[in-house]
Amino acid sequence: MAREDTDLAIGRATLLAQAVDVLPAPVLLMREREKKVTPLESAALTRRVTTMRELGADLTTADRELWDRIRLQGELHRLLLRLDDADQEVRETVLDLLNTYLDHVPDSLLRGLNVLDRLLYHLVRKRRLDDVLEVATFAKSVEIKKATVVRQGLGYYVRYPFFEAKDPAKAVPKEIYRLEDEIKVRQKTEDIHWEDGRLHVSGRIGIRNLRARKRWQQHVVAFVVNTATKRRVRVPVRTRLAAEYRLPDLPDSARHDYGGFTVVVDPRRLRGSGGWEPGEWKIELVVFNRSLARRRIVSSPVPGPPERPGYQSVGDDVWVRPHWNRDRHLVIAVEPARAQVTEHHFDVRTAELTLGGELLSAPAAEATELRLVRRPGTARLSYPVTIQSGRFEARVRAEELFARSLSECGGVIRQEEWDAHLVTADQRTVPLVLPDEVRTTAYDSEGAQQQLAVQRTFTGHLKLRAGRAHPWVDRAEWQERVLVLGGEFSPGNELSVVAKARGRDEEHQLTVERSGNRFTARFDPSRIATLSGELSLSTGSYQLWARVSEEATGEGDESSSVDVGVEFTDALIHDLPIETESPERSYTLSYQGRGIPVLQVGTDLRPAERGAFAQRELRETFYPAQRAEPVTEGILFDTYTGRQYSDSPQSLYAELRKRDQWADYPMSWLVADGQVRLPDGLTPVRHKGEEYFRELARSRYLVSNSRQPAWFHRHPDQVVVQTWHGSMLKRIGFDVENIRGKSRDYFDKLAWETRQWDYLVSPSPWATPILRSAFRFEGEVLETGYPRNDIFFSPEREAIAERTRRLLGLPEGKKVVLYAPTWRDDKYYTRGKHKLDLHLDLRRMYEKLGDDHVLLVRRHPRVVDSVPIVGRASSTTCPCTRRSWSSS
Repeated sequence: MAREDTDLAIGRATLLAQAVDVLPAPVLLMREREKKVTPLESAALTRRVTTMRELGADLTTADRELWDRIRLQGELHRLLLRLDDADQEVRETVLDLLNTYLDHVPDSLLRGLNVLDRLLYHLVRKRRLDDVLEVATFAKSVEIKKATVVRQGLGYYVRYPFFEAKDPAKAVPKEIYRLEDEIKVRQKTEDIHWEDGRLHVSGRIGIRNLRARKRWQQHVVAFVVNTATKRRVRVPVRTRLAAEYRLPDLPDSARHDYGGFTVVVDPRRLRGSGGWEPGEWKIELVVFNRSLARRRIVSSPVPGPPERPGYQSVGDDVWVRPHWNRDRHLVIAVEPARAQVTEHHFDVRTAELTLGGELLSAPAAEATELRLVRRPGTARLSYPVTIQSGRFEARVRAEELFARSLSECGGVIRQEEWDAHLVTADQRTVPLVLPDEVRTTAYDSEGAQQQLAVQRTFTGHLKLRAGRAHPWVDRAEWQERVLVLGGEFSPGNELSVVAKARGRDEEHQLTVERSGNRFTARFDPSRIATLSGELSLSTGSYQLWARVSEEATGEGDESSSVDVGVEFTDALIHDLPIETESPERSYTLSYQGRGIPVLQVGTDLRPAERGAFAQRELRETFYPAQRAEPVTEGILFDTYTGRQYSDSPQSLYAELRKRDQWADYPMSWLVADGQVRLPDGLTPVRHKGEEYFRELARSRYLVSNSRQPAWFHRHPDQVVVQTWHGSMLKRIGFDVENIRGKSRDYFDKLAWETRQWDYLVSPSPWATPILRSAFRFEGEVLETGYPRNDIFFSPEREAIAERTRRLLGLPEGKKVVLYAPTWRDDKYYTRGKHKLDLHLDLRRMYEKLGDDHVLLVRRHPRVVDSVPIVGRASSTTCPCTRRSWSSS
């Protein structure tokens, strides 16, 4: 067997293993490497696919089917999607290899694959190579997400390529497209609370592609099911009108359906015939919609309060404690309180934590030890327990917990939390309850670098955290749009608080004031300083972190800092979320998971403009209606689809305002998510807001440096000026032979778009023929040079340069090096939001260039990450030009 195929041998060995050990935590951390794929060469592919077939040949029937399913849905599927990069000889080889492989795959297994794989392998069997390539293009584009589902008779089918094709040569059996298990129920939980002793669980549920527009179209039945005995008890459930699934449930959303539900669980229904019995229950929802029925366990809590359901006493020291398990299923635990902690204190001199409490019921009185288990089960410590007069006491040595605290990968992996149980001689365990009236406290170790915290889980049990000292926030309020946090942290530690964006590399520092062990942090998310002025934080979630000092590890080493979590007190969590609003958007302080502080910044779109349905209505109904009206006098400018106030459109705007006939002419600028600051006299147009569609339909002039949406159709009285923005050093438009991730009609849409342009600006005689070829543009090309370059010939260029140096903080006499990389199409978070991929060693450049140089790094408008800081400069956000820098 070739060395490159050892992964296949490991996969086969896993299938043949009689037992597999599952470890609760990583035991080996390795640098992430690029995934190796078999090269698109006939010899390599023949070796690889033949090895797959031979390794599976002598497996038992069940193992062989599992082996084949994994290959067909995995590597062989991906191979077919890569065929557009292969030459004709390799493509034919792949068809030969796959047909030989499929000769030994039962039809029943192929019928059980998803629709896309069934279609691909059907075409392979028929050797319809061109059609395989077309389906591969479809699968890698946005088209697959937009494919519609149709009902015919009692069956549901998805409109993938060649569905109901009229051409016999393109025909595919209808059953290939039939949806079975792919039609899944989706559900999320948005609220859990106790009311009059009953647990109310609310959320939304529905079968994909089958919206319940009418109440009678969807019926929901609810049961609570004992996970051990499988006893089922029907409980009441109400359905209600709610906003479409993906949006917040607001009354003024664009579309509603009967997907809302509320289940009411009376704990008395969980009692057995002989009284309360310990056990766990789950809520099962059965959804009936048209001819389909689907079951779903209540799961998927939205971030925030639903993740901490709260607990309730039902008498006789029996508690009902809802919680979310590892599968994110809601588990309703019925649990007698057998032991509870009533006091705790910490002796700084001996570094011991003393826990004392009451023994409420058997077998707690038989306990011989206190067992601490570090989450997620990777370490264990035991301490003797003293039992006397119905009480217990145990002493925990803090240093032993600190020594076992783990922080790896720069703090990405932390194991500092410990669950506590009393344990009897025969190894029965008793969870320890921490009643609400017992305070939670963080005890600082000597030197205050570490901290042993007594905490309460959201089910009301005792939990210890031993590790780096964390600041505790016990007060939070909005003073207009300024967030004010108050809390405690050891005065011996330096402290700063930062808000880090989730999903990209960006952070913002809060203003912190210290007074003894108290601190106050302030932050105005609506007024973030940038080079172009103050802007709101962009839409998204920002986690609060504390940056604290870290002791030097050796003599002569400099002290450094490390980021640790900010923690909310239990009392504060009960008061969250809290919200403030600006005229444009909302700002909400909340928490996620076990209590992670999160600042959520809302969108600037109104509820009626949010979501796929609302945008489709604006695009397909509102826009055509507006386009039927007369044009209005005005110019709509756009740079990079609203991301910037820059480039040639900005230069054109500035020049027009200098001319008398245009000085008072109405002008507006497209702004995405409020992330562009405009000068006075220029009206902002929210991207995807109602005015965006109106201005595109009716503005007399449109000036843009980027693409227009595919649905844009120039008004007969409009003038469209395309300034473009690149230097034509890479292929664009029709000159790109293999467009990745685009729909099959990409070139048709591009041809339509370019026909909407009246003028195309060219930067030079060299670029003109390239632009004509790339866009197949037959209109007038203005070979004027890019207006953005006029600044280099301005009589005020020296003053502009001086002002720019001053704004950027560039010292006099320094040489400036500008690095402006483009975006990488394979490095992204989501569509249109790309990662920073420098391929540049900033530290080495800093050291080599020396003190007489400054390095500026300009991000591409698609890149959302910040640039790492090297040297003594700090980075300043600049949405106006998307520029960050590092310097000496």
